Amino acid sequence: MTTNSHYCPLAFVFIMIIIYPHVHGECSLDCGSHGGRCLQTKIPDMSEICSCPDGTYSNSTCLDVADGQENNVTSINIHARRLLAVCEHSFCGDTGVCIVIDSTFGCICPDGAIADRCTANTNNAFISYCTGGCLNNGVCNPLTGACICPSGFMGVRCEIARSTDLCRDIVCRNGGVCNVISPTYATCWCLLGFHGDYCERQTVAPRCASSRCYNGGTCYEHSPASTIFAYCLCRPGFIGSRCEVEYFRCPTNGFYADAYGCAQGKYFECVEKTIIISRSCPRGLRFNFFLGRCDYASNVACPAL
Repeated sequence: MTTNSHYCPLAFVFIMIIIYPHVHGECSLDCGSHGGRCLQTKIPDMSEICSCPDGTYSNSTCLDVADGQENNVTSINIHARRLLAVCEHSFCGDTGVCIVIDSTFGCICPDGAIADRCTANTNNAFISYCTGGCLNNGVCNPLTGACICPSGFMGVRCEIARSTDLCRDIVCRNGGVCNVISPTYATCWCLLGFHGDYCERQTVAPRCASSRCYNGGTCYEHSPASTIFAYCLCRPGFIGSRCEVEYFRCPTNGFYADAYGCAQGKYFECVEKTIIISRSCPRGLRFNFFLGRCDYASNVACPAL
């Protein structure tokens, strides 16, 4: 079985039956009374998981799924999570099987172990270029030991600047165009009525006194050159010129894709199950919530809106 197939719930039921005899020892995780079973793993910071009767896996309890706690989540959020949660970027090898566990993934290895990756020889060492730290906002890939570089930089530690590459994977919104301003900086030039790092903000009124922002949005005045105009800064999970559309709610704690800001490297962190924090990757990178870190844009498929 290969790892480049898409997530299939029916396949997980078959996998669950195969791997269960390989798991030994006592599990302390309460997987609920709906037929969930606790499995021990070798995944760092996730020593136990629940194998649920619907073919999914959870690091908490199957009651989260059985009780329908995702019913209040908007369809666009569910679409974003499922579209990105595929196993083609896993490190399970040609003979390991990738499984989705809430906001991360695991591997069912040929020896029956459930781990963060499968290797023929776990003692094999690899050269780590990012143990000394990545430069210029580069992101370390702990599985390969290489640095993932933002737009405009390259090299094993992202130490080489390439001005001609500064607009790589920078996606401007609302008709904006990326332009190189200096040897180390590029920005989006926006059409009239839009501004922001990615032209994501829209003018709503000449001044805040005549503007109204909904759903807890805050009005700010922007004064480029001699002009002044107002715009609404929306709370995370809301969009629209006046923050009138809600498109994301936290289903539980963890990291989630931002369907509207994905191409700009935006993603959400949910804490205390209801608090949404907006996060951002270095310029030109996107958050691969399947791997739990920022990654090259070519490795992350953003949801179609």
